[in-house]
Amino acid sequence: TFKGWTDIMDNAIDSRGGKEDQPEYEANIYMYLYFVFFIIFGSFFTLNLFIGVIIDNFNEQKKKAGGSLEMFMTEDQKKYYNAMKKM
Repeated sequence: TFKGWTDIMDNAIDSRGGKEDQPEYEANIYMYLYFVFFIIFGSFFTLNLFIGVIIDNFNEQKKKAGGSLEMFMTEDQKKYYNAMKKM
C-alpha cells in the first residue's frame, strides 16, 4: 500500500549527504524523481507482470481444455451448454 509514503518522501527530500548533517528543507529535490520512478516501476510494473502471468496461465489451461471455457463448467452445465449450441 501507499500508506505513509509521503512522510518518508518528505524526510528523504529534506535529507543531506552527510551522516551528521541536520535536515534542511528541500535540500535534495531530486528525491522527488526517485520516488515517482520507484512508485511507477515498483507497483504498476509489478502489477502488470503479475496479471500477465495469470492471464498467460489461464490461456495455457484453456488450450489444454480444447480452447473453450468448458473447463470451468460442471457436468450439468456442460450438458446445458452443448444443448444450447445445437439449437
